[in-house]
Parts: sequence; C-alpha cells; structure tokens
Amino acid sequence: MKAFLKNRPYALLVTGLLLMATSVGWEYVRVNPDYRFVITPWSLRGYQFTQGKVIAATAVALLVLAWLLVSGRLKARTVHASGIVAFMVLYAVAAAVVTDAGTIRMAVVGLALIAFMGAALLGVLADRFVPETVPASTRRLIGLGVRFGGFLVLLLAILNPIFGGADRPVWLVFLVGFGVLGGVSVVRPPEALAGWRTMLNAIFAVWLMSITMAASLRVTLLRLQVEANGVSAEMGDVGITSGVLIAWLGGLLAFIGATGLWARRRDEIAARDRAHRQQAAARESEMQLAGSSA
Repeated sequence: MKAFLKNRPYALLVTGLLLMATSVGWEYVRVNPDYRFVITPWSLRGYQFTQGKVIAATAVALLVLAWLLVSGRLKARTVHASGIVAFMVLYAVAAAVVTDAGTIRMAVVGLALIAFMGAALLGVLADRFVPETVPASTRRLIGLGVRFGGFLVLLLAILNPIFGGADRPVWLVFLVGFGVLGGVSVVRPPEALAGWRTMLNAIFAVWLMSITMAASLRVTLLRLQVEANGVSAEMGDVGITSGVLIAWLGGLLAFIGATGLWARRRDEIAARDRAHRQQAAARESEMQLAGSSA
C-alpha cells in the first residue's frame, strides 16, 4: 500500500477510475427539489442509463489495463501494443452495438479530424520507410507531402463519400475513428509508449462522453415520465446531479494520473536511449584510439 501511495500518478489514475466506476451508484439526473408536482420517476441513478453502464464497464477495463502496464505484464512490444489497441477498438464498437447507439451524421469538422489523424499515420509510416541515405531536407519534404496529400485523399476521396451528408451507424464511426487513432498510437515512435497513448485516448473518450451526456440524460428522464404518467416536468426543472459530477472529477483525476505515468515512461525511454548512444560513442572512441595506437 505504501508503494502504491508513493506512485502518485498511478494512485491518481486508480482513484479517478474508481470514482468513474462507482459514480453509477449515485443519482445522475433528477427533478429539482422545489418542483411543485408529484411525478415519477423523480430521479435516475447512473446504472439505469446506458451511458452509466458504459462508463462503469470502461473504467473497470482501464483499471485492469493500467495494472497490466504498471506491473510490467504488458511489455513494450509492438504485438502487445497492437493487442491493446485492438481491444479498445473492439470495445468501443461493442459498446455502440450493445447500447443500440443508433446513427449519427458526421460533421465536416469530425471528418477533417479523422483525416488529419490518418494523414499523421501515413506520415509516420513514410518517415519510417524512407531510406536513411536520403538527405534530411528531402525526407522532410517527402513527409510533408505524404501528410498533406494523405489528408486531402482521405477527406475528399474516402471519408466524405462514405460519411458525408448521410446518417451512419455509430459503431462504424467508432470503428474508423478509434481504428485510425489506435494506428497512430502504435506506429508513432517511441513504440514503447503505445500502451500509455491508448490509455490516455480511452480515458479522454469516456471522460468526454461524461461531460457531453447531460442533455441526453435529462431527455431520457422526461421520456420515462411521459411513459409512466402521460405528462412530464419541464426541461428547465430537470438537472444533472452528484453522479455526473463524480464521473467528471474521476475522469479528470484519471487523465492527470495517466499523463503523469506516460511522461515518466517517456523520460525513462529517453534516458535509456541517451545512455545507449553514449555507450556506443565511447566504444567507437575506444576503437579509434586502439587503431591509432596500433
């Protein structure tokens, strides 16, 4: 326990995820206490909403993932990172299917964001496969060209014909969006940080959902009131409450903790690489000295 508390970023991450998971036991939305009419249901707890179930299940999955990463059971290998990304993508798609998320019409901003991430993925791959013998200035030009051209091709020739101006299933949007984001997490150097990048992306996604779900929670309560009573309260008399605030706080703490662990791991990798470069330079100097003395 003492070691856990000393690892403050990990303690923050676990605390935040536990808050998100347990937030579903609290009220998410309720009618204002001074409302003059008796109407049911008066309030709903998090576990009564699809969003609450998704938040709780995701928080538990991320707790397991965090433990696997911190304990070293998931190694800094591409195959492990690819497995983490595949799990998160499939989890997002399954959550959309199970919750019957319906359809969504992608805005131009959303399409541009996915195209930008896809172009970043293509740029990283181009940087990796361009031969080292190519001059640095040429490599930069090739990288910029691939990113700019990839963005235009993805946006105009692929994403816009598929998603533009039409309703598409949410699971398909999740599959494309999270798939592209996961690909960037895996191939972007250093690859040893892929697991923590995926963790950060997943926490941010579920935290963003908790921040933006207030309107849908209120509409759901009003709809259930109409089904039960034939009438409902006014929208202005219904508001979010403690459970949602706990989820918001938990998401913030979890994101701060995951960022701290990611930064620590990044510094460790940078220090290790620097030590390796220094050792290589020292060996080269020794060989040169031995050659000159001979």
